[in-house]
Amino acid sequence: MNASQDHMRALAQLSMTRLASAWHAPWSLSFDTGARTPLSVFIGLLAVLIVMIGLVCDADVAQAVLSLPAWLIELNVTISKLGDSGYLFALALLWMSFGFYFASCATSRRVYMMWVVQMQRGCYLFLVNATSGIFSIVAKNIIGRARPSDLGPFHFEPFTFMAKFASMPSGHSITAFASAYVLATLFPSWRHVFYGLAVLVGVSRIIIHAHYVSDVLTGACVGLFWAYAVGCVMAHSRLGFTSAQNHFNQRGQYLMAHLRASSIFGVYI
Repeated sequence: MNASQDHMRALAQLSMTRLASAWHAPWSLSFDTGARTPLSVFIGLLAVLIVMIGLVCDADVAQAVLSLPAWLIELNVTISKLGDSGYLFALALLWMSFGFYFASCATSRRVYMMWVVQMQRGCYLFLVNATSGIFSIVAKNIIGRARPSDLGPFHFEPFTFMAKFASMPSGHSITAFASAYVLATLFPSWRHVFYGLAVLVGVSRIIIHAHYVSDVLTGACVGLFWAYAVGCVMAHSRLGFTSAQNHFNQRGQYLMAHLRASSIFGVYI
């Protein structure tokens, strides 16, 4: 076994130790909205806003999309597939595999660390999609909201574990916005493209009559927060954000300027 492989084994052990001790990271920070706002207050206000939008829009929009032309529906069925997690898992696995392979073959520490960081960033995308996907499946089946139908937007059958009662939150929206956050954090110059695609996925779920407006808004918020939370854990663990081009400093705090560039809410961590 060469030196690089020894380093990889030691890094894996250290990474697991750091991750185990950093799970509390997302909950220890507040949001900077001009004044320090506790995370619980921010989430509560956001939930109230989504409920209000749902009361106003859900039924009318769900009825309106039924009159859209067939070609537009078919187009949005295709767009909706961009929110399938399979593509993103494949990207993340390729990213990690290339990073692992080239790190294992590296002959200098500088090159080794460069590829280790890339491997960890691929892991960031993988973890965000894996954990948010599990949360989505559990949450929507516990909530049990009926998908758009004659039952209406206020019909709930919790714990039924049936697809027709798995409307909130939108899983495709969670995946799209969580992945957009990850990619926008790592490639900020492309952030408008990533968030634009996420918005298209969310809108497509409404147009094809798979979700209500509030389902998509909830999914978008969950996805963004989930990616932020996993990023905080990894940052506090110093995983994936240790190169000269990092978006975190060595204590694991976000660099404010970068997050201001990647935020789409105008609310900065």
